[in-house]
Amino acid sequence: MYQVQTLSGSPAQIGTGTLVSLAQPYITTAYNRYGQPLYLITVLGQVFANANQSIAVTPRLLPNNQVQIDLNQSHDTLSGNARYPINTQGLSTTLNIARGQWVTVGSVSQSSINNTAGYGYQQSNQTTQMPIQIRVD
Repeated sequence: MYQVQTLSGSPAQIGTGTLVSLAQPYITTAYNRYGQPLYLITVLGQVFANANQSIAVTPRLLPNNQVQIDLNQSHDTLSGNARYPINTQGLSTTLNIARGQWVTVGSVSQSSINNTAGYGYQQSNQTTQMPIQIRVD
């Protein structure tokens, strides 16, 4: 179990990400003195983009001994589109919970497929799921 702690009014975040390398073409045309195009120049530049999955919480202690939680979740995926390479989805919500109470706000799942070749072909699938829970004291 992983644990992140914070104070009232201060955000806490946990996540994972991938840095994606993208080639970006820059095309320029050279002209002669009469304004006619002579040739095209194409330069490939390297751009890096972040694809993240994260959850962030900001707790605030309320006068009625409850805690208000601002919850923000983001999920980036690669789109396969050269112009817009990353799709971003997000969710924001607010929860009021009692102190000392555990609240499940989601889960993280990881899947793996193992292939084995030899005298026969064998494939095994394994999925691990871990809940994301919040507790305030």
